[in-house]
Amino acid sequence: MKQILTIVAACLMALVAVSCGKGNTPTGVAEKSIECLQKKDFEGYSKLMYYNDTLTGDKLKSEQEAMAGMLQSKYASSLEQKGEITGYRVVSEEVSDSSAVVKMMVAYEKADSTSESVKLRLNKKGEWRISMGK
Repeated sequence: MKQILTIVAACLMALVAVSCGKGNTPTGVAEKSIECLQKKDFEGYSKLMYYNDTLTGDKLKSEQEAMAGMLQSKYASSLEQKGEITGYRVVSEEVSDSSAVVKMMVAYEKADSTSESVKLRLNKKGEWRISMGK
């Protein structure tokens, strides 16, 4: 009985460690973004993006909805060429003050794996967000 309890406790600790792994870190946000693309959750992806810190409420929501629509159409054309994303792995993370670059290898259904760089920056709330800028 003690052995079963020990195994259950170890499994629960492992589950907690895994679930906390994709938090507010550059790598965590980059991984969430790829997972959103895999699920075709463009709204979720758009919420991971950096927007001007002065945008709030309806203006922010409107920007996120517009971005989700743009992402959906861009991803549709990518699906035709490369197919679905079948997997990914993080290669490196480079953090410099309030910006970061996460390099990943992304595997596709119809194409070879490609190296992708996800650029991120901190917003005023201290959250890492995907940056479309330089």
